Amino acid sequence: MAVLYKMEPKTDEEILAVNDLLLEMRKEKLKQENIVKYKHEISFLVGDAISTIGLDETKRIVREINKELREL
Repeated sequence: MAVLYKMEPKTDEEILAVNDLLLEMRKEKLKQENIVKYKHEISFLVGDAISTIGLDETKRIVREINKELREL
């Protein structure tokens, strides 16, 4: 269980620091949400490709994409 403290920033520097921390937390949360979203989307597309063009062709495509990603 998290312990909550009520703290009031006392200086402009503290206000900016808290604001920066909140912005970073929100940015990281959005990033994690996008990771989950795209993982699901990619998994769905791979499953759909297997159903449509077959496992062997899908594997070939995924290998090509993997190779291209490694070269980035």
